[in-house]
Amino acid sequence: TLLVALPFSPLLIGCVLRFLIPFITLFLKSKFGFDLLPYYDLIMGFMIMVTPMLYGFVIGFLLLDDRDEGLFNSISVTPIGKTGYLTYKLTLPVVTSFIFTYLMIIIGGIIKIDYFYLLPVALMSSLEAPLWALTIAAFSSNKIEGLAFAKGLGVLFVAPIAGYFVTSPLGLFFGIIPPYWIIKSFISIGKDLESYLFYAICGIVSHIVYLFILVKFFNKKIEG
Repeated sequence: TLLVALPFSPLLIGCVLRFLIPFITLFLKSKFGFDLLPYYDLIMGFMIMVTPMLYGFVIGFLLLDDRDEGLFNSISVTPIGKTGYLTYKLTLPVVTSFIFTYLMIIIGGIIKIDYFYLLPVALMSSLEAPLWALTIAAFSSNKIEGLAFAKGLGVLFVAPIAGYFVTSPLGLFFGIIPPYWIIKSFISIGKDLESYLFYAICGIVSHIVYLFILVKFFNKKIEG
């Protein structure tokens, strides 16, 4: 079911952003005097991470299936090898998530953004898919454990939200969690070029480092 719904996720999320968020904004403003408009960048930055997360969950469980069935041991003697197969498995969600990021923002339309400066942010967001997938596959022994682990990973979204409100240098502490850099670089687009470049570079490096580490962990898991 999730695999069927995934191609429609940017459309669904985009429609929520375009139609539901303005309605909620008007409701909160009229009933409670709270203006949600200043937080549209946070909402949009958060939503661009949803589709890669879903892809990550699906690929993570597929990797668990492959590992339980001994597929990696069998494929290691073929020309593609384990590395080639893992690369294939992780590349598709990265490419798709990258495209979906742009689609979701175009459909959502609640904020205007420079699509050129969105490139590094979209790249970071797309790299979330293999990070989620490898985290689940590397640290779970089976699909039941993987499901429980996936639910627990939701707490990681506290970091980018907290980092949004903590404007002091202490907020960089949350940078240990990769999604933090997605939010920070996204909200810096068109506002502060120096901060944007800092967050974008740190974010891409952070995602690549974590990806390298998780690949190592996963390879040890399938070899052990």
